[in-house]
Amino acid sequence: MLPCYEIRLTHPEGASPHEFFGDLTVTVDGDVVLITGRLDQSGLHGLLERVRALRWRLLEVRRTRSRPGRG
Repeated sequence: MLPCYEIRLTHPEGASPHEFFGDLTVTVDGDVVLITGRLDQSGLHGLLERVRALRWRLLEVRRTRSRPGRG
């Protein structure tokens, strides 16, 4: 089973992060976005490259034990 990650970032006002992260769970609270999902190393690096290409500010990447959306 793939590891679960939580990625926190900020996004520019007016940007919609839901359209950029496909099958991952995206939760928005103000300008902070939490992306949660199971990713292999290649998927994680691809996601981080997408964040960099969008010029969004990365706040935290954390590997978790819980399932996405289950706290």
